[in-house]
Amino acid sequence: MELKKYKLSNSQGMNVEFINFGGIVTKMMVPDANGKLANVVLGFEDESEYLKHNPSYYNALIGRFANRIGGAKFEIDGKSYPLFKNDCENSLHGGKKGFDKVFWEIEQLERENSYKLTFLSPDMAEGYPGNLKVEIIYSLNDKNEFSINYSATTDKDTHVNLTHHAYFNLSGDKKSTILDHELFIDADTYSAADEYSIPTGAILSIDGPTDFRELKSIGKDINQFRDGYNHNFILKNADSRVVSAFLRDPKSGRSLEVLTSEPGIQLYTGYYLDNRYTGVALEAQHFPDSPNKPMFPSTLLKPGQEYRQTTIYRFSNERINAKNRN
Repeated sequence: MELKKYKLSNSQGMNVEFINFGGIVTKMMVPDANGKLANVVLGFEDESEYLKHNPSYYNALIGRFANRIGGAKFEIDGKSYPLFKNDCENSLHGGKKGFDKVFWEIEQLERENSYKLTFLSPDMAEGYPGNLKVEIIYSLNDKNEFSINYSATTDKDTHVNLTHHAYFNLSGDKKSTILDHELFIDADTYSAADEYSIPTGAILSIDGPTDFRELKSIGKDINQFRDGYNHNFILKNADSRVVSAFLRDPKSGRSLEVLTSEPGIQLYTGYYLDNRYTGVALEAQHFPDSPNKPMFPSTLLKPGQEYRQTTIYRFSNERINAKNRN
């Protein structure tokens, strides 16, 4: 299939560009406090580079299962389903050829500033049972809200966990780090994990280094962890009408609110990027290794059911905020 590019624009000057390969967002042009536009996501300048390699999953749709599945296997009704091991002994972000590495069918919807992306993942693709039909809708409105609405159906019991893997740098400078960005996450707990980022099953209370209940710089406590933050935060509200995370760059004045119907946000600060700590991912999703952790919210999807999820990225800046306060 041919690589194609699409664009969403609004009256505020913001625009979002994406391609049909992986549903990858190649640009998010957002105004700063002075009205200057800049791209606030990482990635390649040449879109064709994504066809060759994208080991960091830059700004792509992730599935069938976002994050890790321990031991690269799970059971449904006593039957074991082995998965591709692409992260030591574990399966990561859907396996060898996840949703980030496939071509999506794209259709512009009648309602303004919306595109529908569809993909049929065949039975046993990457080891997952069931023919999974997935629909994603990308939308941009005049409130600078980039919305992603997910839905999926299956003809066999299977596990589904979808997300979008955007790396944000609100400065618009891909060479600068996000260590001075300030972050808030509406969570009192997070899931403990082993050295391979597989949850142990324990739920821990937020402590000093992981406490983002008050706005603080990402860099303040990041050195408390060997490879920075890569934590699954358990949100207090799984509701796309509620702000679950807030990110701000004090220098540019740009800010980002994340609203999601998902129960968790994986905070990853980009330790393993080519340029360390130059982007931060706030991945709205179910918890890692949920198929093997019955105490976690279930990711099991059955025939006759519909998987649904909404995540909204709402951008603003100090000039807009000041105007709204007056």
